[in-house]
Amino acid sequence: MKISIALLLCLLLFSNCATIWKGSNENVDIESVPDSAKVYLNGNYVGKTPMSIELKSSGTHQITIGKDGYESKTTYLTGSVYALWVLWDVVWGVAPVLFDWITASWYELNEGNIEMILDKKN
Repeated sequence: MKISIALLLCLLLFSNCATIWKGSNENVDIESVPDSAKVYLNGNYVGKTPMSIELKSSGTHQITIGKDGYESKTTYLTGSVYALWVLWDVVWGVAPVLFDWITASWYELNEGNIEMILDKKN
């Protein structure tokens, strides 16, 4: 009986936290026109378009896309606290608040997909 109560209590305390439902990373799809452009994350080559990359939801990430004969373009993905996760955690108690704060799972990136149209060089 004690084990059942303990399991139920854990389920109630942690079932609504962002760490379980969302995690601290997000997948970002990256596409370009034309395709097969090189993709750099914070200055490091990570592949060619189209591609998907997993990024931390917190912090800022610089994405640069370029291809021979075309102008390179850069964008920034920035993580910010998503207030609904915080509110939801507060409703459910201290444990989800602490858990999501420690893991930074409250954060969400400002964009989930990137599509860049590259201009030809003159």
